[in-house]
Amino acid sequence: MPRLVLALALACSTLTVPAVADACGNSVRASLYRRVHKAEAALDAGQYRRAASLARAELARTEHARHGDETLERRARRVLALAIVRSGGVVRVEERGRGDLLDEQPAISWAITALRQVRDDAIAAHPDCALEPARCSADLVPSADGELGEALARSPDLRGEALAILGRLAEADLLPGPDAWAALARLRGEQGDAAGREVAVLRCRQMAGHGPRCGAL
Repeated sequence: MPRLVLALALACSTLTVPAVADACGNSVRASLYRRVHKAEAALDAGQYRRAASLARAELARTEHARHGDETLERRARRVLALAIVRSGGVVRVEERGRGDLLDEQPAISWAITALRQVRDDAIAAHPDCALEPARCSADLVPSADGELGEALARSPDLRGEALAILGRLAEADLLPGPDAWAALARLRGEQGDAAGREVAVLRCRQMAGHGPRCGAL
């Protein structure tokens, strides 16, 4: 009888330990996703300092983790990049390895590089791209493309590319949100396109109201 009890105990341990480990792993992963979701919610609410702080914390965790979650890292990097772009220079990023804050335009350049990577990763992960490589283009990911255009609009040297991206998406009514419409309004105003600017301002306000998301448009 004691041998039977021991055998049953050993069998149970081999069954339950992985289950407990899986449950623990799932709990940790769920906690990570909740924290990144908080950063995304802060970004959407216009709380750029908070969004950047939360995103930085998650990026620091993934950097020191032995096996990081690439999806979470991309989401956190996107939040930090857009917080830099949308804060108008308030949010900065640290220069890697030095701890010094980058000036506004170098920080914008960092954000552009990060959002290009986010867009390229989104294209590569799209099912249509895998099924038909000839279709691998930014047309598959208008949201990520629009956010890149929004960042490009903050760089004096890249506003032509920004206008091309945002204008193309606007024609198809695929701009991802009021911030992208606000960026397009500013670009059209700089080009002297008063009518186009008014259309972009109207769409921005339809999506966000008359709050700070549309700036002083």
